[in-house]
This record gives sequence, C-alpha cells and structure tokens, in this order.
Amino acid sequence: MVERETAGNGDVENAVRRLARKHGLSFWQIMHLRAGRAKSITVDAFWSIRAAYLDYCEQQISELRREVEEVRGRDDRFSDLVGEVEALAEKVSLAKQKAKGR
Repeated sequence: MVERETAGNGDVENAVRRLARKHGLSFWQIMHLRAGRAKSITVDAFWSIRAAYLDYCEQQISELRREVEEVRGRDDRFSDLVGEVEALAEKVSLAKQKAKGR
C-alpha cells in the first residue's frame, strides 16, 4: 500500500503519514512493519491493517472495473474479464464481512 501511495522518490514518509492518518495507525507502526523491525503487533493494529488492505483492494477493483469497461467497449474479446473482476470484488466483500463478524 505504501508503494502505491507514494508519489515518487522522497515521498515514502509522507505516504506512510497519509496511510497512518487514513487508517488510524501510527507512523512508526507502519515504518517498523515495512522495515521488518516489528517483533509483534497488537491485534487491533493487525485488524486495522487488514481493513486498510481490503479497502485498498476495493479501490483497485473499482479502477479495474472502469478500465475493463473502457477496453470492452472497444474490443469484445475482453468481455470475460468482467466476470473475473466481479469474482475478485466478491472475494473482497466476503473477506470484509468475515472481518466485521470477528
């Protein structure tokens, strides 16, 4: 998520700060996890990171839907991709539902 949030060289810290703010985590939680220095994390932090990742997946699926529809409009050979994108969306939706029921 940090890589995708980063706007370019030198933006990693800003990207981490944006993600931390957006998902209720601390800057250092994310930095230590990225660097492999975190020996453990709290259960709450784990679920926050998982929820953030699933939100990120939903955003990516939404972008993919738009791209597939655009390409499909020009070339019918991509019609089968719609089903694959929807299958991914369903998997993420189920994962989010399971997380809510934890």
